[in-house]
Amino acid sequence: MNIVTPWALKPTTPHQHSNFPIHGFVEKYHNGLHHAAYLLAGGEGANLVENISDALGREMMPSRRTMGLLSKLKDILFLKHVDEPYQPESGYFAAIDPADPMVEEICLLADGFAEALRICSEASPLGNCANNVNGVHGSHHHAVAQEMGDLQ
Repeated sequence: MNIVTPWALKPTTPHQHSNFPIHGFVEKYHNGLHHAAYLLAGGEGANLVENISDALGREMMPSRRTMGLLSKLKDILFLKHVDEPYQPESGYFAAIDPADPMVEEICLLADGFAEALRICSEASPLGNCANNVNGVHGSHHHAVAQEMGDLQ
C-alpha cells in the first residue's frame, strides 16, 4: 500500500513555542499525525488532527474538549477500535499492509504522542493532560507492531 509516502510521517516544521509538550509535538509532527490518522481512520481522523491543531493553537493549556479530541486521536493511533467490525477504523486498518515500512513510522509516532501526553500530565499543575487519556504510559510500539503483524 502506497497511499502515503513515508516522508509524510517525518517532522515538518520545528516547533516555536510550546506551553506543554503536546503543543510542540502536534506542531512538529502535524503532517505525520494527519497522514497517520487519515490512513487509520479516513477523513474523520484527518479532520480530528486539524481540530486538535487549531485548538492547541488557541489554548495555553489543553481544555477538557481538546483533551477529549486528544483521547480520540490516541484511540486511533493505538488501534483501539480495529477489532470492532462496525467501526470505520476496522476497514481502514484491514487495508494496511503490515510489511509496509510506514507501519513502524506510525508506531513510533504513536509512541511519541503518548510520551508527549505523559510529560504534559506531569507538567500540568492540575494534571489536565491526564484527563481522558488513560493508558498512554509506556511504550506501545511493540504491541501495535505485533497486532499489525498478527494480520499477516
